[in-house]
Parts: sequence; structure tokens; C-alpha cells
Amino acid sequence: MLCWQTSVWFFLPIATAIAFHYECAPYSVRSVCRIEYISYQPGDQISFPAGYQHYYIKQKSMRVSSFNVTIFDQQLYEAMHRPTGIEMTSTRLEELILPTELLLGDFSSNHIETVNTTNGENFLITYLDLSSNMIRNVDFVSPLVNLEVLHLGHNSIEAIPGSALSTLTKLKYLYLQSNYYITSIPWSDIPRSIIHLDFDRDGLTEVVFTNIGLPSLEYLNIRHNELLTINITELLRAIPNLKEAHLYNSGLGEEQMRKIYADLTANNISFTNPFDRCQDDEQYSMTYGDCIKRQEADPFLTSRLRGVLLSLVVVATALVFVCMVLLVFKHMNR
Repeated sequence: MLCWQTSVWFFLPIATAIAFHYECAPYSVRSVCRIEYISYQPGDQISFPAGYQHYYIKQKSMRVSSFNVTIFDQQLYEAMHRPTGIEMTSTRLEELILPTELLLGDFSSNHIETVNTTNGENFLITYLDLSSNMIRNVDFVSPLVNLEVLHLGHNSIEAIPGSALSTLTKLKYLYLQSNYYITSIPWSDIPRSIIHLDFDRDGLTEVVFTNIGLPSLEYLNIRHNELLTINITELLRAIPNLKEAHLYNSGLGEEQMRKIYADLTANNISFTNPFDRCQDDEQYSMTYGDCIKRQEADPFLTSRLRGVLLSLVVVATALVFVCMVLLVFKHMNR
């Protein structure tokens, strides 16, 4: 018995020291390491191939075992040999501890609720995609002073504090679409470097462009919000180099929207007019504020439905005839 216990204690450190080593799957870009499955929990001993500056981690198919990794932390980053780019999508991540050395990070389509940027200073990241997650608070953004592209669409963000944006002096592209709880935007804190703003299908109830200056902005999307008015004069003054604008809100009504479109046309700003398409093309109709193409009936389904209905009519007629014959026969036998 004593010998067996001694053996267990001897081999236990060896067993716990065994590491999981992941190999790169075949990929068209030689500098990119593609990983099709990963399992990781804090404390696990894992390793990855060296010599890659970009990791692409995504499940190959739904038939493969699901990822078992809920946190991306410094230990996992070190195991990857500190790459400059990481794409880790659809892996069920819940928490992200952002490395300071990362330049490009795509962590979209996960379950991320928490992003930690308190672990260091001088973040180098310029591109960050956190779309389609479960993020509510965006205070973590403010230390990322080198960001140029930020994707935060399709989350559960409740508010955008000015302090989160004012430090991002290099930001050019900001995507915040489909965050239904956002009712206002701190326009005065949006960096003057911004080129592209997307607030499509949020919950904006007001946009105020007074005393705002966005000289680099070329693309603005604030359609499908809860807006009841847009001061197009102030908008054009605040955004003098605007090239494309999507401003449709059903609450403004067709008359007001047409006036806005006239001002955009006069200033050579491109836009999509849902009213014209729906009026000029019978294949389209306005549905919940969108000009949507009508669904054409499938000829096969239509003919099949017609055949089913005809069969039902024949069966019903036969039943009525049988009932009448039985009634007549019963009456004659009295």
C-alpha cells in the first residue's frame, strides 16, 4: 500500500505537467496559423506553434466538438508567442483580457460580457471587433488610444459616456449599430478624426449637432432610430465634408424626409430614398419603414396547394353525396 501511494505521488507532478499542443490546420496564408478547436481554462498548460504573427481560431463545422474556452487572458496570449493579430470568433468567450501588444483583434460573435483593459498601459491595438457579443459597458475603450477601427454593433450597450470616446483621437471608423438601449450620443466627444459613423437601428431619440465639428466625417448612418426631428441645416454645418448619409426614421414622416432628401441632393450627398423605389417599382412595398421586395409566390407550391384544395372539394362533395343517399335509403325503408 505504501509503495502504491509513493508511486502516485511520484507520477502526479509528471501528469499535471503534460501540456496540450495545438497544431496549425492547412491555410492559404502561410503567415497565419488556423486553429479549428481549442480547449482552455486558466492554469491549463498549452502550447502553439511558433513563428506566426497572426492566429485565426474558428470552429470548422458544427459537427466538431464545441470550443471550451471562456476567457482570453495573458497566459493564453503568451502560449501563442505574443502574435500581433488574433481572430477568435464563435468560440463562446465570456471574458477578454486585452493584451497591450496586440495590433488587431477580432473577437466577434462570442458571449463576451467583460473586457478588461486595466492590466496595463500603452495599448497598441488599432483594430478591434467586438460585435455580436453581450457587452453593456464601454468604459474599457478609453485606454485604447491608438484605435482606428472599433466594431461594437449588435451588443447590449446601454449608454456611451463621453469619457469613453474623447481619448480616441485616432479613431476613424465607429460601428454601434443595433444597440437598442442607446438613446443618445455624446456628439461633442466624438473625435474629429472620425470618418465613418454607424448608429443604424439603435434607440436614439434625439440628435443635436449644435456647436459640433466633425470635419473628417464622410459617412453617417442614423436611420431606423426613434428620431422625430433632424435639423438638417445644423447637420450640414457640423459635417461639412459629408458624402453619404442614411437618415430615414419612420417617426419623421414622408413629407419631412423628402425635405431632408432635397437638402442632401442640393449638397451632392448620396443617400437611399425608400419612397421612390416603393412608388416606382410594384415589386416593392413599405414594411415597418423599409422598402422591401414583395415575395413572389412559388409556382410549384401554388399548383400543389391548388391540387390539395381541389382534392378536399372532391372529398367533401363525395361525403355529402353519400350522406344524401343514406338519408334517402333510410326514408324509403320506413
